[in-house]
Amino acid sequence: MGLGAVFGFNIIENQLFGDKNLTLVIFLINIILAGAVYGLIYSFFLAVKYRKKFLKNLHSWIEKKEIRIARITLLIFTLIIINSHIGLCSFGI
Repeated sequence: MGLGAVFGFNIIENQLFGDKNLTLVIFLINIILAGAVYGLIYSFFLAVKYRKKFLKNLHSWIEKKEIRIARITLLIFTLIIINSHIGLCSFGI
């Protein structure tokens, strides 16, 4: 709430994300990205700290049928995308 009072929105011109509010938009995007990076680093730290429990749960999670199907599907789509990229590059597109 305090940041909203500091930055505020320019509603006089009826543009929520106009040129004057670009700083606010960039700031909010940076907060989201910084939070995501912090979350990933902390998750990695916890996985290393509790590696025995983590590896045990990871192996049981990987063995699930749904995860296998998702991995095979992702592999097929990746191969299709790589193949289409190679095909387009061979034609000079």
